[in-house]
Amino acid sequence: MTPIQIASSVIEKLQEENRIALETLHKSQSNIKYLERQLAEKERLIKILEDKLRIGANTFLETSNRQKEITIKHLELQIQKLLKENKELEKQLNIAQCDVCAKCETRYFLGMSADTNPMQKTIAKKPILKNPLSKSAADTERQNREKMLERIIEHKDKRIIHLSKEVHRLSKTEKELTNKIYRLSKLIPLSHMPSEVLTECLLKEIQSLESQIQLYKGGQDKFPYETDTTKFKFDTNPSNEYDRRKDLSVKGTSIGNSASNVSLRNVKDTINLGAKKRDTFNSEAENIQQENVTLVSTLHKLYNDVSELKRLFASENEKLYQSLTSDTLRKDVLKIQWRDIISRLNDIAESIQNIIRVNPNFKSNEIVSDESENIILRLQDRLRDSLELATQYENENASLKENIAKLKDQLLQKQHNLQMMENQTKKLSDEINATKAVQKNTQDMDDIQHLKGLLNLKQKQLDSAESHLRTCQNFIDELKRKSPDSDNFKQVVGTIFNKKDIAVNTDYQFGEQSVKSLITKLDVAEKNIKTCEGVIEGLQKVIQNLEEENIKLESDLHMAKFKKVLCEANNNHTACLKIYSLEAENSALKNNLQSTSKEVEYLKASGEEKTSLLSKLEVSEKRINTLEVNITKAQEVIENMRKENFELQAEVQSNQRENVVSKAYEDDVMSLRNELVLKENEIRNLKESLHAFEHKAYEMNHYRKTLRQEIEKLCDALLEKSESSRNEANRKAIYKAAVLHSAQALLRLDDDFNLIQSEDNEKCNALEEMKRQVSIYLTEVSRIHELLTIKEQEKEDLLKQFLNINDLTDLQGFESSHEMHFQGAAPASGVESVAGMSSSGSLKTAGGSSSESGIHSAEKNMQKGKSQGTIHNCSQSEAVLRNAQEELEASKSITTFLLSKCSQLEDLLEKERTERANHDKEIELQKDTIKDLKNQVNVKNNVAKRLNTLIEMMRSKECNDEITVEQLKSEIKWLVNENQKVFEKITATQSELSRCKEENSRIQNDLESLKRQLINEKYEHAKVNNELKHLRLQISNSQSSTLNDI
Repeated sequence: MTPIQIASSVIEKLQEENRIALETLHKSQSNIKYLERQLAEKERLIKILEDKLRIGANTFLETSNRQKEITIKHLELQIQKLLKENKELEKQLNIAQCDVCAKCETRYFLGMSADTNPMQKTIAKKPILKNPLSKSAADTERQNREKMLERIIEHKDKRIIHLSKEVHRLSKTEKELTNKIYRLSKLIPLSHMPSEVLTECLLKEIQSLESQIQLYKGGQDKFPYETDTTKFKFDTNPSNEYDRRKDLSVKGTSIGNSASNVSLRNVKDTINLGAKKRDTFNSEAENIQQENVTLVSTLHKLYNDVSELKRLFASENEKLYQSLTSDTLRKDVLKIQWRDIISRLNDIAESIQNIIRVNPNFKSNEIVSDESENIILRLQDRLRDSLELATQYENENASLKENIAKLKDQLLQKQHNLQMMENQTKKLSDEINATKAVQKNTQDMDDIQHLKGLLNLKQKQLDSAESHLRTCQNFIDELKRKSPDSDNFKQVVGTIFNKKDIAVNTDYQFGEQSVKSLITKLDVAEKNIKTCEGVIEGLQKVIQNLEEENIKLESDLHMAKFKKVLCEANNNHTACLKIYSLEAENSALKNNLQSTSKEVEYLKASGEEKTSLLSKLEVSEKRINTLEVNITKAQEVIENMRKENFELQAEVQSNQRENVVSKAYEDDVMSLRNELVLKENEIRNLKESLHAFEHKAYEMNHYRKTLRQEIEKLCDALLEKSESSRNEANRKAIYKAAVLHSAQALLRLDDDFNLIQSEDNEKCNALEEMKRQVSIYLTEVSRIHELLTIKEQEKEDLLKQFLNINDLTDLQGFESSHEMHFQGAAPASGVESVAGMSSSGSLKTAGGSSSESGIHSAEKNMQKGKSQGTIHNCSQSEAVLRNAQEELEASKSITTFLLSKCSQLEDLLEKERTERANHDKEIELQKDTIKDLKNQVNVKNNVAKRLNTLIEMMRSKECNDEITVEQLKSEIKWLVNENQKVFEKITATQSELSRCKEENSRIQNDLESLKRQLINEKYEHAKVNNELKHLRLQISNSQSSTLNDI
């Protein structure tokens, strides 16, 4: 291997390595772009997830608020239904109490059965009335009166006990209201708190206020006989009633002085006890009035607090509306919440104003009861609307449950895909961590911290939502505890309605009585009739008021229905929007799943590419290490050669510009080398051909010499004088012909040589000329050889003839010597001709002597021939000598020509040597260029090192990106778990809703039972009306009988 080849191989290797490095660089750049795309997609996914979390939080708040509203409305419905039932029961009580006596407050004919017919009694008693009254009838009447007075006293005592209980309850409500006012006063300075917490606290307080006001209204409605004006007449004027009872007792003493005086004393004692109890009742009523005054003052304060709360809500609403400019969904939710809160506050303020309008002396209790009934009816209408909304919400909840189930399935699929992605990313991260250490990037850490902060905020929002759900649950439990027990209610109703006095059968059989007793009875009957008429008039007024209220309630119902339709439309619109948003989320989730699956596939392909790249990088690193070793060695050599190459930098730069492509230059060098080798081979062939030509020229000269000798001999033979004429003449003729033939051959050879010389001068091609000369020479040699053989044969024939003719000894000796000479020459010539024919095959063995030695030997042979010719043929002619001289000149010209050719060949050899030196110089220049190429290789190695550093940086970035991806996936998992927890909480609230529904069904069953009781009460009321009719008939009969008696 030459140094040029080594340098070319090194350059090729370096070029291949540079190409591989460029490919790796392009691949790394493509990987960088792909990773940047992945990062952009991941950021987009993170934004989508954040939006979904925000939407999920908003939807969760909406669902929680809706559930709260549903529960509140459901409970309001229950309370309103119960209040409505209470109102209906009170109306039934008022209708039933219309048949009560104005003085004694007892029912007439309560003990009378439905089968007894009072008309028959009156018809049977008419003939008996004409007879005088007996003593037994007076005694029975007196006993009945005593029993009536005892019942009246017992009834008053019970009423006093009930009023004391109501006083205690009112004191408790007053304490609770004061506590609420204290809590509201605490809430007002909490305006610096966040809006969500403040709204939750205010909602709790408002709900508790509503429940308290409803309880207060219910307690006010439960006052016994507040709406009945006849009852309050007796309460407001106890002294008149006491005087009336005294008159009755005095009149009772004047009836008779029999054994029943003891019973009358007992009656007086009981009356005195009733009067004492009445005094205590009056004092308790005054205390109640004072407590009502304090209640009114507290309610005034509460109204002021509620108005302050409304102002606070309005200011907070404006602040929050300004802050929430971007989030429209949350803005709408908060708008709905604030409107509901403000509407509730307005309702509370209206209810407080209605309570404040009540007179503290309870003289206008009828107006208060009417207003409370109106409020209760409005609440009942709202409860109906809320029940219908609850049914709608239940249907919506069912559809939402189905959507939630679908979303859960999609989330599970997404979790599975994410787990697959996590496993793959873990594998890739393990491989990358095994190859290189992870270098964390500050930007990625900032992004991760930002995401963590966002996740913490979402966690806080979820915690607040959980606390909000807990508060709602506590509120529902409190409402359940505070809801009125159906059993206690039934007991109260039973105490009110199942109170049946024993019927008093007054037969009014007038016996022997005085006119005074009859007058007193008539007065009592007239008073009773007047009181009944007053009661009937009062009831008619109440009925008119109720009709007016019914008209108002119908208008309210129309308004409520209109509001209900609007609410339904709004709810349908919100439900459609939510369904549309859920469908959009589902489509987005599907698209995300498809994109994640594509990413997983692409990550798999990228993992395989990474493994292949890593293997290639390892191979390239090994090559680079080997190159670095070689480069260090070359650098040592280059440092030694820098001093020498400092002067040749300009030339090197020009050569660098010319020799950009090293392969073409190497091809030129190799072609020059091949040309050198060919030229060397041609020179060798020329030298060998020269040696062969010299040998052949020598042989030619030898043949020519022998020819001349033979010609000279023939000439001598022709010149000899012989005696025989014919034989000699024939012999001479033969010799002449042979000589002429040989001379023509020689002349032809000379002519051919001259022609060849002229052509060679024209063509200037030494090798072709030599080949032509050699070929012509060989042909001529062959022709000469043939001529010699012919001549020998002719000689032999002539000698035979001469011997036969003369038989001379001289001729025999000459013949023998001549034969011996030709026998030595002929085989030599044959051998030489054969050697000349085979000279092309064995050129190397043929060249032993130089041209000059051949010429000297030829001259010596010619001289010897001349001497021999002079010795043997002294009598040769001058013509033959001239021919010989011409031949010598021709041979000299041939030798000069050969010498010129040898000089030309020597010149060619010198040129080749100069070219060889030039080539050596060029090789040195090539070495310099190789050194420059090595410098370029060093530069490229530095570039390769930089590329390796860049690749390492890219690997570190990939590791960091994969770490961020893993962290994001863990955060996504955590968010998915949190969403699952939220869904579980939603299911728990739905189970609570189902429980509330069960309670609602139970309350409805209780209401049905109460309705049945009402039907029974109506039946009893019908009985009481029948008894009143019988009473009126009896009174009319008694009056007619008295008139008849008079």
